[in-house]
Amino acid sequence: MAQYSVTRACGHEEIVNLIGKHKLREWRLQNVEPNKLCSSCYHAELARQREKATSEAVEAAKAMELPVLAGTEKQIAWAETIRQEVLLRAEGFLHGNITDEERGNLMSGLDELQKIESARWWIDHRDINLRELGKLLIKTAKEQQTLPPKSVVDAAKIEATVRPENTVTETVAEIRALESSIEIWFPEKREDFREIVRYNLDMDWTGLCWKRKIAKHNGTSQDRAAESGHRLLAAGFPVRIFDDETRQKAIEGSYEPEHTRWIMCRTTGGYAGYLVVRWGKGEDYYRAAKGVNGSRYDKPDVVVPPEHFAEVLDFAQIYDFRISTGAQKAIGSARLAWESILTVIVTPPAEKKLVITDGKPPVLEIPNEVGIADEFRD
Repeated sequence: MAQYSVTRACGHEEIVNLIGKHKLREWRLQNVEPNKLCSSCYHAELARQREKATSEAVEAAKAMELPVLAGTEKQIAWAETIRQEVLLRAEGFLHGNITDEERGNLMSGLDELQKIESARWWIDHRDINLRELGKLLIKTAKEQQTLPPKSVVDAAKIEATVRPENTVTETVAEIRALESSIEIWFPEKREDFREIVRYNLDMDWTGLCWKRKIAKHNGTSQDRAAESGHRLLAAGFPVRIFDDETRQKAIEGSYEPEHTRWIMCRTTGGYAGYLVVRWGKGEDYYRAAKGVNGSRYDKPDVVVPPEHFAEVLDFAQIYDFRISTGAQKAIGSARLAWESILTVIVTPPAEKKLVITDGKPPVLEIPNEVGIADEFRD
């Protein structure tokens, strides 16, 4: 170890201790140490950066109308920056790949999280990762949730429940229309109920409830929830739907029926770009679809090359298949390509005239002498 006097980047002289070989120490004295701040200026710069970050966090907290933190001066200064970072990470988590139910819980948890005033709490949770933060938000929401009186809950349930005249059970099926799915919660195990939701409503059991994802071609989740309620009421099952309009549609059967026959476009896989013929459960258009030129079976659909779009359109018109937006674009592109192809008129070549004989082979003349050509002699 050796001591050296170094002029720092701030202009102050400072004694440094260096170890290692002579060449390494010389290199550090020329390329590293002169570029650093002296200890006093370094700590002053850190303090300035902390003050700036704290000031920006305080201003952001005021703009967001967050509560004033409680704690010591140093704790508050540190916790202000931590709170801003955690809240930003929470927002990112909320917009990530999570379910609608999780997003609803997290939104409630985030509201509660923003109310936390303890500087110490923010410091203790400064290193929490996004997944843990999500669990914490859910836990916080549940812990902070103020449940309404049981009488209020019961009154809301009664208002949302409809019972058919001839009921087969007193157990109520609660139907929930989410943004891109519908759920049916039914705590009783019945085979007749299972057949309706599984085979008529195309729903799957999640382990907690029956659920179905709703895509654009399925219609709206409200219409599918109303259809579910209508079918169950007709089968004798009481239903509970909290949305007034959806509940009334279920009673009247005034929902938009789901159209199950579609011409779509495959976007991935071995048949990417092909037109897809798809029909609903309980329907069978396999033979008719296979009659289209170029069609192939790709379970559970029949796929057709887009150049056969004219036949596909005829098929769709005959059997009342609708054309999805993606399929319309694919058909438009195929039509444009077909119309752009060079069209020519070709005259067929003249056929050779067929010479008809009496059917007998010609008589060959026998030579007087037979010998071997010189080139074939040994």
